[in-house]
Amino acid sequence: MTSLKRVVRWILGLPKPMAVWVLRRTLANPDLRARALNILAEYPRLYQYLREFAARSGLSENTIAAASAPNISAEEIQALSPLAARIYADLKKAIDTKKN
Repeated sequence: MTSLKRVVRWILGLPKPMAVWVLRRTLANPDLRARALNILAEYPRLYQYLREFAARSGLSENTIAAASAPNISAEEIQALSPLAARIYADLKKAIDTKKN
């Protein structure tokens, strides 16, 4: 575990673009990816952390939950403050764009 922690700490200690590059190269190599996944299977918290890091970095789309706009009536939208209405509209637009 000590060597694994050192490797992960080293990767995550790199500047983010370089850490993403290392993870991208690891994920692209089937043998290296299989070895890494076998090792990480023994450490679920570390595995989850790396999956979330990969998702946030755009390396893994399967861990990102699908977003959907909440069902809000027109009356409820009009009752929102101007700032909240603008935020809602921006979020709805982003979700609709992502779906298409």
